[in-house]
Amino acid sequence: MGAIFMAIIIPLYMAFAVQAALTNAIIEVVNEKESKMKVTQEIYGLTPLMYWVSWAGYFGIVSLVCMVLLYCLFTLAAPVVSNSNPLFVLYVMALSYMQQLEFAAIIAVFFNRTQAASSAANFFGFILLLGAVGLQGFLRGLPKILWYLAGLLPSVNVFNGFAGLLWNEALYYCDAEGCTKGLTMRSLFASELLVLYLASETHALQKTVCSSVNICQTALSPEP
Repeated sequence: MGAIFMAIIIPLYMAFAVQAALTNAIIEVVNEKESKMKVTQEIYGLTPLMYWVSWAGYFGIVSLVCMVLLYCLFTLAAPVVSNSNPLFVLYVMALSYMQQLEFAAIIAVFFNRTQAASSAANFFGFILLLGAVGLQGFLRGLPKILWYLAGLLPSVNVFNGFAGLLWNEALYYCDAEGCTKGLTMRSLFASELLVLYLASETHALQKTVCSSVNICQTALSPEP
């Protein structure tokens, strides 16, 4: 049950952590506009393409450091993703930061004052995060296309990505080769997961297939 509790709580904390990158990115980009540094760079021949490429490179390096630290934290200090493929874990983190930085570039266009941009980023980030949590229940049982459309929203996609990762760590995926935990190639496209617990040391497995949205529990009852 502890793993299930973490699968509910940790995605929320991770969404807050990634949103911090969004706020910092907006503040730095808008601050450069406010100080007229961007205009000075354009006068000296800096093209818009190179301007945004330089920002992408800078935040890419910062995000990479954050990703490595988070991965070490989640595998060494508190092993909550120890069963998942490291490439998949880093891929989810990379896409989360990338989407937030793209969102920051869009928002920064509409602001010339750092204070206003920071306040707007915090407000919209909080609203999107509440929407991400609410949509988990609202979209329950609805067609997958609605889940995909909701995933286009920045914070919603971040929350769903980490939630999917942690649910794969908490639950089991079973097929003809046996049962496994964590996000791996075997469970990458799984649409159904299991919750298993022991009722006795001598047991026979009774499988109850549970959807990834409607989670139920399956007892391992003693053999007759």
